[in-house]
Amino acid sequence: MNAGTIQNKGLEIALNHRNTVGEVYYNVGVNLSTIKNKVKEVTVGNVQEFGGYNPQGEGTVTWAKVGDPIGAFYVIKTNGLFQSKEEVDAYTKDGEKIQPKAEPGDVRFVDFNGDGKITDDDRQYAGSPFPDFTFSVNGNITWKNFDASVTLQGVVGNKIYNATRQTLEDVTKGTNFLASTLDYWTPENLNAAHPRLTWDDPNRNTRAESDRYLENGSYLRLRNLQLGYTFPQQWFRGYIEKVRVYANAENLFTITGYSGYTPDVNADNARYRGFDNFIYPTNRVFMLGLNVTF
Repeated sequence: MNAGTIQNKGLEIALNHRNTVGEVYYNVGVNLSTIKNKVKEVTVGNVQEFGGYNPQGEGTVTWAKVGDPIGAFYVIKTNGLFQSKEEVDAYTKDGEKIQPKAEPGDVRFVDFNGDGKITDDDRQYAGSPFPDFTFSVNGNITWKNFDASVTLQGVVGNKIYNATRQTLEDVTKGTNFLASTLDYWTPENLNAAHPRLTWDDPNRNTRAESDRYLENGSYLRLRNLQLGYTFPQQWFRGYIEKVRVYANAENLFTITGYSGYTPDVNADNARYRGFDNFIYPTNRVFMLGLNVTF
């Protein structure tokens, strides 16, 4: 259905430089684009918002709300782990504990609306699946019979919800877990990355609608690297016009702080755009080739 109005505003810049220095020819191109996505209106129903991804039937994590980008993340923010019983008892509102079922080692959730309890109403805007910038750098160089080309590509400023982590770090399930759960809180491991291990999870440390699983999606990837050599034409006495051999590598490396298999996440559904729900990693490909022109 035509359920709303979406506005996209952006800018794209492309720069290219070519030059020859002696026997060396080179070309460098840079492309930079930015886009601001905004939901202008919802044209069905009486509420100016659409819910999106809802992991495990819990709180909805992504929304299409008027004024926000489509698929914006709304989660309950966290503020570290409780390190002692005293910290749990001190986290109060009007004398009542905000997290009465918490124990040392549990996650401290932010009471955003100030009502003295942690509910779905404490979700707040936490980022966009759209990057601030998308960029690529392309270059090639030729010297005598040798040539090389390279393509770098990346994005900056987007968020990814790591639903793979949310599933495989949930220690309340009788399944295999990610190795990251080995760094769990104990009185001897106060700086742990993971809360205490508990089978029943009364504090809901693993609730899907928290920012524990929301990560920075920025990355820089070496998308393509190719080295080639063209044999001298006189070797073939005019029977063959050109013979070139080359080695090519794709997705050779990715620099990113994202903990999943790949930060290159883009779901088919616009409201799930920034979700990594067991997305298969990008293949690294190596090739040897031969070009023959008659």
